[in-house]
Amino acid sequence: MSVGGGLLVIGQSYLIQVFFTDLRSCCSGRVMSYGDGLNNPVDVAASGAAGTYGQNALGSFVADGTSQTLSISTNNAGNVHLNAYQIRSAFPLPVIESFVAAPSMIAGGESSTLMWQISEADHAEIDAGVGSINATPGSVSVSPTRTTCYTLTATNGGGSVSAQVTIGVDVVLLKPELSEFLASNEANLADEDGDFFDWIEIYNPNAFGIDQAGYFLTDDVSNLTQWAFPAGTPRR
Repeated sequence: MSVGGGLLVIGQSYLIQVFFTDLRSCCSGRVMSYGDGLNNPVDVAASGAAGTYGQNALGSFVADGTSQTLSISTNNAGNVHLNAYQIRSAFPLPVIESFVAAPSMIAGGESSTLMWQISEADHAEIDAGVGSINATPGSVSVSPTRTTCYTLTATNGGGSVSAQVTIGVDVVLLKPELSEFLASNEANLADEDGDFFDWIEIYNPNAFGIDQAGYFLTDDVSNLTQWAFPAGTPRR
């Protein structure tokens, strides 16, 4: 049978409890078998006395898909009925609140600072030569010689999550693009709260964040600096 209903998170650990009935008075060695993601069956002995109701099997697995295949096996053929199952997250996944570089563009020989906010992690690391880091808020200085993408990976018993940031080195900056625009939105597109607001979408064609200081919005061609983006507002 398939459990999870497409709602499992790949790589996360789960506890599963299966409730079944086996009215045979023999054969107490019932087990629950499930895949471990490596095509290896994992067996867990069932509790509950043979020939009684309310038997159950408890185990854990790391999801290798949004649904997981599960099977109940018995040591002999018999009248076994699966009643119900429940799944719980064994551990919450780590959370990476932020992972940024400042500045995100440098000249060759200069340095940038990688900064992160992490919670619920037992271990964290950054690739591209940085290595293990504190699994708490922190920062580290780096001096890449070419444009480099850094990947932060945070791990605990529930699995791992990652985030990326790119530092541009000696790059030619591409200007941000106004990719979407909606004005006088009185009844066209509602937001998630059912309200109608004017809005714009700005696309950053670069592989790294850019500072929007020096960019402006206006609805008056005679005043091109009507509304300034705050300095230090990065776009990705």
